[in-house]
Amino acid sequence: MRRPKGHAQNVSLYHDLRHVQPFAREIYRGFGFLPTRWPACRADKEKAEIEIIEAYLPQSASREEIELAVATAIVETGAASLKDMGKVMKAAQVTLEGKNADGRVVSEIVKAKLGR
Repeated sequence: MRRPKGHAQNVSLYHDLRHVQPFAREIYRGFGFLPTRWPACRADKEKAEIEIIEAYLPQSASREEIELAVATAIVETGAASLKDMGKVMKAAQVTLEGKNADGRVVSEIVKAKLGR
């Protein structure tokens, strides 16, 4: 595959898959509507696409793993309030890199821990 000029030649599989993850999430969210709106053959096609995409994605981080990463990030950054949420999010995402953690869940946990 030819890459555009200036594009890194040694792109890891993880970085390539980061572009696929939002697509997979979008299919998941829309899938709840498929059986009622689309014919069965179309729904089966979407199910098959999800299975193929999931085979290549890293395993999703569990809520416990995310909570541990957030707690570690809070200690590392010395965060004390919601004003420090950005620092904590960055540190937690670095810890969770490659584990397919949903940013919404990470954000929710950070808000819960810093907002108490």
